[in-house]
Amino acid sequence: MNIFGFNIILLMSLFYTNMLSAQCNGFPAANLGNDTTICQGSNLVLNPGTGYSSYLWNNGSTSPTRAVNQAGTYSVITKRLSSNVIVNGDFESGDVGFSTDYVYGTGGTYGLLSTEGQYAISTSPSFVHNNFMYCSDHTSGSGNMLIVNGSSTSSTNVWCQTVTILPNTDYSFSCWVSNALNDFNVADLQFYVNGSPIGSIFSPSTSGCLWQQYSNLWNSGSLTSVNLCIVDQSIATSGNDFALDDIVFAPICVTTDTIVVSVQNPTQSLIKTNPTCALSSTGQIDVNNPLATSYTMNGGVTWQTDSFFVNLPYGSYNICSKSSIGCVTCGGAILTDPAPVTIAVNNDTTICQNGTATLSASAQGGTSYFYHWNFIADTINSMQTVMPLVDTFYTVFAENQLGCNSPADTIRVTLNNILTGTISPLTTICAGDSSKLVATVSGGIGAPYSFTWSTGNTSTTNGIDNLTVHPTDSTHYNVIISDGCETSPITLFTTVNVGQLPVPKYVVTNPDQCEPAMFEIINQTDATQSEFVFWTIADNQNFINQDTINTNKLWAGSYDLSMIVTSYQGCMDTLNVSNALTVNPIPVAQFTYNPLTVLTSDPKVNFVNTSINGVTYQWTFEEGDSLTSNELNPIITFPQDNPGKYAVKLIVTSSFGCMDSVINYVDISSEVVIYVPNTFTPDGDQFNQTWKVIIDGIDPYDFDLLIFNRWGEVVWESHNAKVGWDGIYNGQPAVEGTYIWTIRAKAEFSDKKYTYKGNLNLLR
Repeated sequence: MNIFGFNIILLMSLFYTNMLSAQCNGFPAANLGNDTTICQGSNLVLNPGTGYSSYLWNNGSTSPTRAVNQAGTYSVITKRLSSNVIVNGDFESGDVGFSTDYVYGTGGTYGLLSTEGQYAISTSPSFVHNNFMYCSDHTSGSGNMLIVNGSSTSSTNVWCQTVTILPNTDYSFSCWVSNALNDFNVADLQFYVNGSPIGSIFSPSTSGCLWQQYSNLWNSGSLTSVNLCIVDQSIATSGNDFALDDIVFAPICVTTDTIVVSVQNPTQSLIKTNPTCALSSTGQIDVNNPLATSYTMNGGVTWQTDSFFVNLPYGSYNICSKSSIGCVTCGGAILTDPAPVTIAVNNDTTICQNGTATLSASAQGGTSYFYHWNFIADTINSMQTVMPLVDTFYTVFAENQLGCNSPADTIRVTLNNILTGTISPLTTICAGDSSKLVATVSGGIGAPYSFTWSTGNTSTTNGIDNLTVHPTDSTHYNVIISDGCETSPITLFTTVNVGQLPVPKYVVTNPDQCEPAMFEIINQTDATQSEFVFWTIADNQNFINQDTINTNKLWAGSYDLSMIVTSYQGCMDTLNVSNALTVNPIPVAQFTYNPLTVLTSDPKVNFVNTSINGVTYQWTFEEGDSLTSNELNPIITFPQDNPGKYAVKLIVTSSFGCMDSVINYVDISSEVVIYVPNTFTPDGDQFNQTWKVIIDGIDPYDFDLLIFNRWGEVVWESHNAKVGWDGIYNGQPAVEGTYIWTIRAKAEFSDKKYTYKGNLNLLR
């Protein structure tokens, strides 16, 4: 090969290398990082970066990452899709940059793409064909797409474009396709490069507006320019309607990287020193690790730069050391205590008030000991004598010849409680009564206790004693109580007062009354002898500390009275009086009359006296031939032709002078009179224009009038006897003929009901 030819090849190589660099520009290369060292047993995850379409490691793995834990050299090859070389692949520039066997839409019955074998650029299939669906484009949802009404000719080029490429480079050819409507007849599409198919035939979903991506890989070989096509193999005339968007033809960029990994494996040893005394913190652990720079004994919570740990108590420790690159080595160490110093003391004890107690202690865990008591400076003696005044805790610990101390122990010295007691409190008795004095005691050494009374009486009991006294005047008493120990005796004091009995007295203002009766009762007891008064009336009315009592209402009968008076000294006397209050019954006033219905035509009324327990009677009449009467059963004639209700009052008096009264009303009713015309002529001549009923003696608020035609329909209705019918029905003059009327009414001054029926003639 001559130099000129070599230079041509070199220039072309540089051209294609620069072209590939331009097409892969902006994509980062694989990067495994700098060479590094890891700790023995740990993993390092190698990651060349994200966004690659494939990975190939030097061990054959195709995973995006690789975990390693041994020393060695590791490498990876990555691939990713580069920039699209297609011009206007998303059709946002419109109908430019590509060729096609289809004809741009010429319009027709169904829109721009009414004819098979035509295409258009639009933002939705529905805008170019009435039967196509509304679909958003794949790129942005609002941009352009290529829309096709499929041809019936097989192997029709839908889209073609010639592009410049790199030789010996893998390319990815892809597009997004969607059916333009819901149809089972779909397009059969295939990718072509320089007139040769690549990959298999692909079709959109039978559901409209469902975007799907299809792609294939192709190697350029020695080619530097190719013609790309998307071909429809379908010959269907029905269906075969689709949309294309986002057509991509891009090279696959390849990068590689290598990393060297080393492994560090440090070791450590521990030197321990046990504590001097049991339970002390005098132990130590030293760490030997030539590679270590920091140390921990709490699992890495805190680290220190010193290689020794001091002031440690006994126990198990996990010591870890760490190198400068973070490699951690751990090991265990156990510190043990020497035999502990122990102490034993005598049991807790109880002594009497004013008594003494002996304390003793003994120790083990050494050859000689000092005893440290909390109440005395003496450390030589293991036995001490004490006389506490209150319950006291005494503490002691032992110290051996090495200065190691035992735990402290305690002896509790408890004093029996002092003697405490009670005696009956100051009390008051009434003249002639006795009083029982009761004394109790507790504490000290316990029963038996000795009781010595100021009256000279003595006894020995288990803690309670009593004495009955009969003083005639107020008297003071005491008792001295002691136990069988050193406890100090106690003396208890009390007093018995003697008071006089009160004399209850009262007076009733009016002890004999008619029911309902209310009595006034006045307390007449000497006020100097009366502090508290409790009254009881036989029907359980109670009154407290009232000098004048007004009882509740009492009914016929005799009532007992009880009066309990208490003096200021607590002395009490009771006065019970039988039948102290008398309540006489009242009579019952009542009467009837006949006849039950009294008419204005015959207003004579017989009154029947049905009163109970009456002896005299006083009648009063609102109207009649007599306005008063003392008869048992009077007869009265009320005014004729004057209906209404008349009041009658009866006053009854019993043999005890008690009275009762009642008022009843005599209802005198008028007789009902009715006149009903049988014909009227509502013909507009000013005569006989209205049909109206004339009726007297009824309740004007309880009246109903209905008029029916011959078919039973109500043509007029009224509840006012003073209103007549003008012959109008449903807003029109009623037809001539015979009508039926009914009247329902109630008497004005009684509950008697009346019903009337008849016919009327309407003439015009």
